[in-house]
Amino acid sequence: MRKLLLGLVVLLSLNVANASFVPADSAKPVVENAATIKRQQELAVMKMVSEMSVKDYENMTGKKMKLVDKLAFKALKSRFAQKMAGDNDGSGFNIGGFLLGFFLGIIGALLSFISKDRNFRKWAFIGWGVWVVIALIILAA
Repeated sequence: MRKLLLGLVVLLSLNVANASFVPADSAKPVVENAATIKRQQELAVMKMVSEMSVKDYENMTGKKMKLVDKLAFKALKSRFAQKMAGDNDGSGFNIGGFLLGFFLGIIGALLSFISKDRNFRKWAFIGWGVWVVIALIILAA
C-alpha cells in the first residue's frame, strides 16, 4: 500500500511540475509580436507628427512656440519622414568612408559628397577628424 501511495504522489508531482514550465518555443512569438506592435505604434506616431503643421501642434498643446522651438519641430518632422521612408539613419560603422577620410584627409571627406549615403559621409568626416587628431599629436610631440 505504501509503494502504491508513493508512486501516486511521484506521478502527480511530475504532472504539476511539468505544467509549471512554459515551453521556450511558445514564448518566442509573444516577444516578436510585442516588438512588431511597438514598431507599428512608433511608425503611427511618426506619421502623425510628420504630417502635422506647427499651427496644429500649437493648437494641440495650447502653447505658442518660439522660433527655436519651431525650427526644432521642423527638424524632428524631417527626421521622422526620413525614417519612415526607410532612409539610412546614419548608424553603423562604414569602413570605406572612414578610410577615405583618414587617408585622403579633407579631400577624401569632401569627395564623400559624391555618395548619397549619409552614413558614408559621416564616417568620412570622422576619419578626417581622426587624421587631424593624430597630426596634432605628432606636431605637439
